[in-house]
Amino acid sequence: MKTYEKDGVTWREPETREDIENLKGKLDPGDRTLYLYTGYTDDVSSNDAAHQAAEADGNGVTLNQLLEENNISMPEDNSPNTNLLWDDASKAAVENASGDVVAYVGTDNKANEEGSDKWRGNTYDNTEREAALQNDKIKNLTEKDPKTGVEVDVKKDGEATGKFLNKGQEVDYEDVPHQIHTLEGSQGTTREQANNIRSVDSGKQTVAPSLAQQRNSINTEHEQKNQTTDIDNGQNQTQSSGFEME
Repeated sequence: MKTYEKDGVTWREPETREDIENLKGKLDPGDRTLYLYTGYTDDVSSNDAAHQAAEADGNGVTLNQLLEENNISMPEDNSPNTNLLWDDASKAAVENASGDVVAYVGTDNKANEEGSDKWRGNTYDNTEREAALQNDKIKNLTEKDPKTGVEVDVKKDGEATGKFLNKGQEVDYEDVPHQIHTLEGSQGTTREQANNIRSVDSGKQTVAPSLAQQRNSINTEHEQKNQTTDIDNGQNQTQSSGFEME
């Protein structure tokens, strides 16, 4: 881990995932509400909205504020290793959180050159939401649009609702394909292998379908729908295996 002096204060800059693990205890919101963020809605930044909400809350905090409070400076490049470090730091903060967590989720991300609704490689979709749903200490997870204020309870009174915010609207998990990257987890497993969402009810543990399982189910459903195609005469005919439209 790098260290450097700035204004008479020693700052630490993690270089490896082990460094983040060693700093995990520092990334603890305590009894404060943790505010997360990803993307934009039009020209409104979820980053700005989250920080403003945390300040207005009077008892809120963001990951960036936790890092600054503990004199931790994250690398600024966009390398795969740095992305992993941010993933791990975010996950550590969410795993330490308790009570309420609020996530500002924009409908798009201006950094995404392809212009899709929201960059699906982002830390919130791939790491933070799952970590919050699996953390029994977090009782409520609310997603909000940074511009419209539309909000969705993703976790309520300790239980996953099966809902989330997409394109500024409340949707069911199974209604939207989830594209999840497969960065190696700390135990050598992929995110897809490790992202089962668990909720606890009166001591009984139930496992909701993982996002990967939901995505596979959706893809199968889409394939079944595509087997029936409208052709020139407007009648529906069933495609045989290997049939290609010209």
